[in-house]
Amino acid sequence: MVLAFLIVFSTVIAALLGVIITSNRTVATYRQDRGLRYAADAALEVAVASVQADFDLGDDPEPERCARLPIGGSVEALDEGLPDVEGVFASGSALVVTCRLTDPATAASDRRDITFEVRCGLSGGGPSSRVTCDPDAAGDRQRLVAEARVRYDVDPGQPEGEQARVPKIVSWVLHR
Repeated sequence: MVLAFLIVFSTVIAALLGVIITSNRTVATYRQDRGLRYAADAALEVAVASVQADFDLGDDPEPERCARLPIGGSVEALDEGLPDVEGVFASGSALVVTCRLTDPATAASDRRDITFEVRCGLSGGGPSSRVTCDPDAAGDRQRLVAEARVRYDVDPGQPEGEQARVPKIVSWVLHR
């Protein structure tokens, strides 16, 4: 009787520990993925605004670096309302955004179609460790996190020379 009780009790304890460990790993992995996707979305927004402000960016069919978004360390020092991402990204991490002209025929025109790619040079691993996005990682260690295609048109409602470039989102994809 005592032996049966010990066997049943230890089986229940082992099952509960298995569920707890699996749950903790799942939460850590989800947290990393969510943090990387939100940071990639922000990097795309920064890059789109950067090209809108400096139209010389993205005027080449070859990819060029058009934005770099530091994501390592705590951002609470900047704004009390932002979440602390220190536990997700290692200090010194950054996402790199490249942009290139989608259609080389539009290089000299006021209307441009530009493709943006956000990459993270992965060097961290495992659900319990922080993600390190190395901005100088080599090609095979680069992970495509997000990409977007944006068309910049000139605002026809403004006088010549004062026309703003208006970004129009053609596609916006966050990869897993």
